[in-house]
Amino acid sequence: MYSSPNITEETRVIIKEQGTCTVQAKDDVPRTIENCPYDVGDTISITYKREQPPILEHHLVREEA
Repeated sequence: MYSSPNITEETRVIIKEQGTCTVQAKDDVPRTIENCPYDVGDTISITYKREQPPILEHHLVREEA
């Protein structure tokens, strides 16, 4: 069975509702982060597998000023 490689990229938080953030990755699959510590406009680094919704890792790159 072939396993997709992990992809890491920077993206911005576009929506935050009730503690859940939504980000849009370059593969156009919207992804969510539960219990999200970030704010709308923050730039974060996300790691995921292509065309699979789960985010494997995430961390803040820079806060929206």
